[in-house]
Amino acid sequence: MCYNDFKGKKALNCKVTIISSSADFDSRVSSEGLIDFLPDGYEVTYSLDGDFCTLTVTDNTVTQKRTGSQNIFMTFSQGETTLCEIGMNGFCGGFEILTQKLTLTKGKGGIKISLEYISRVDGEKTYLTFIAALV
Repeated sequence: MCYNDFKGKKALNCKVTIISSSADFDSRVSSEGLIDFLPDGYEVTYSLDGDFCTLTVTDNTVTQKRTGSQNIFMTFSQGETTLCEIGMNGFCGGFEILTQKLTLTKGKGGIKISLEYISRVDGEKTYLTFIAALV
């Protein structure tokens, strides 16, 4: 992707693709969404399985929020240990994650985020790629 300055533009339609894998699973999901380029980052809103999702990037930090039947709040910052909060049907809890690698790419075609993180509960490493391609 090439550099492009989207500051001041309205939210644009995009196709969201999320690819994740670990030792126990592989997943690829897609959704239609909107990407809004903010003065200090960007925000993508989309839907998964009827839940409302928001992914926000500011200052090299990625925040993922999902609300609906499954509530999740995660923050990723390279080299930092953060908390993954999960809530479902009145039950809630969380666990720590360590973000080992975070790569952000923004260009005229949209954005791409690549993450590698480790669960502090069981040591499982997860690879995640989030793409919001302009349509």
